[in-house]
Amino acid sequence: MLVAKENIELNESDPGVEAPVNTVKEENKRLQLALYISLGLFAGVVVTIGILVKLYYKRGPKTLPSIKPVPNDEEPIYEYDVFITYSRKDSNWVDSKLLSLLSENQVKYCIDKMHFKLGYPILDSIADSVYQSRYVLAVWSGSYAASRFCKQELDYALHKSFHYSDYSVILIGLESISLKKLPKPLRARTFLNYSDSVDREGWEKRLVKHLKRSVPEKYAHVLGTPV
Repeated sequence: MLVAKENIELNESDPGVEAPVNTVKEENKRLQLALYISLGLFAGVVVTIGILVKLYYKRGPKTLPSIKPVPNDEEPIYEYDVFITYSRKDSNWVDSKLLSLLSENQVKYCIDKMHFKLGYPILDSIADSVYQSRYVLAVWSGSYAASRFCKQELDYALHKSFHYSDYSVILIGLESISLKKLPKPLRARTFLNYSDSVDREGWEKRLVKHLKRSVPEKYAHVLGTPV
């Protein structure tokens, strides 16, 4: 009995018995810490990617396609008279009023649902349509102003207009247009206020006459009265 008791006391006082247990606990702590760090880094990457994607879609493409300079003594050759940029929410008005007007007056127009090629990159389709059209007609509304695709189309149109130093971008407002609320590059553009009953009278003849000019004006031409 005395020998057994002494053996028990030796085992209880031996530090080597608890060493494996402490080692396992420390290893578990290290693994947990590594896991938390990995999850934190992963979450940070996901948040960063989300922010970048949101900024991209909000601002649109930062670079516009380069245009091959046209010699001063040559005029660019256009395939269409006008490219129509509009919000899909305004498609009923575009189909019933605008497209029928242009077709009846032999104005050759380009519009996404008819002329954009399936499987072709959307930005390339926008660029080709804008640069192959003498004019760009923007059907302005609240829906248009809120659409990132419409903004991209308008950016290309303004880029082309600045390049050729003309006023080839035309605005037709389905809603009341306040010049102060328009983006600055649009405030000196040719426009027609369709929402105004006075401007709406005879708007078809004025618009068609303007679009049939072979060379875009070098100054803004008021087709209606700003409000």
